Formats: sequence, structure tokens, C-alpha cells
Amino acid sequence: MKLNKHSIFTSVADCSEFKKKVNNLIDQKSKGNSLTHLKNILFFREDIFGFIENDKFMLWQYSWFWTGLFYPIVKGEIISNEEKYYVKMEAKLNLLGNVFCFLLIGMVFWAMTSMVHLRLDNYSLTQIALSLLGVSPWIIALYLIVRHNKIKFLKQLMLKLNLKNVW
Repeated sequence: MKLNKHSIFTSVADCSEFKKKVNNLIDQKSKGNSLTHLKNILFFREDIFGFIENDKFMLWQYSWFWTGLFYPIVKGEIISNEEKYYVKMEAKLNLLGNVFCFLLIGMVFWAMTSMVHLRLDNYSLTQIALSLLGVSPWIIALYLIVRHNKIKFLKQLMLKLNLKNVW
């Protein structure tokens, strides 16, 4: 089982009780498609959305002030092992946030490569290096915001569900 920094692996005593807790957290039941995420962003819907099916669940909450476009989605799975139940939760960036990050990095890459190709005519290497230094803090800040939001949402869910991280 692969775990990363934004994963939580914990044990629960009763699977049905845990599912009830997750169900009680969800304000509006919804599948995690791109239209739902677009509506969350456009209409500033700050309820906890999600669903639970069989032993898998997904939760997300948009916040116009704290997260904006970069709100995390928590995907979880209940794993049964003999007489114990384990829950693995993992935070990821939502689909529209991923698309925006991809476009932003693509635009930066395009700008840098076009500057290199046009360097002989218009730009010096110093200007290219300075422009890269000017863009880099924004990309790093974007990464740190997304990372902070993932960890924060996982911690909030752990508190609401009374979970403790095993790993």
C-alpha cells in the first residue's frame, strides 16, 4: 500500500459506525465530477460535498476565502483485515485546480522556451534568468498553498471523525 505525506492510515473499531460518521459529515451528496466542482467555484458553495459507496468515499469542501480554486478532495477507502478495519484517506487537488496548475506551468514553460528561441534578437541570458526568478516564487507559493490546504482538510476530517493516524 502506497502512502505519501498527504495520506492517513488509521484503524476503526466498527465499519458501520465509521460509515455513519462520514455520512453525517456530508451536507450534500454528490459525485465528484467536473461540473460539480465548477458549480462549487462559481456559486461559492461551502458545504461539505461527497459520497460513500460500499467501502469507498470521497469528501470535499470549497472555501472562497482560504482555498479558492485549490480546494482539496479527500478520497478514502475502508480496508478489512481479519477482524480489524483500516481507513486510508488521501488528499488530492480537485480537477479544476489541477487543470489550472497545468495551464500555468505550461504558460511559464512556453514563455521560457520562446524567450530562449528569440534570445538572439531581443533578450539576453540575464533577462531570461531574471524573468525565471520572478516567476519561480509564484509557482512555489502556489504549491505551498495547495499542500497546506490538503493537510489542513485532512486534519479537520480527522478531528470530526475522531481518528488517529497509525503511521
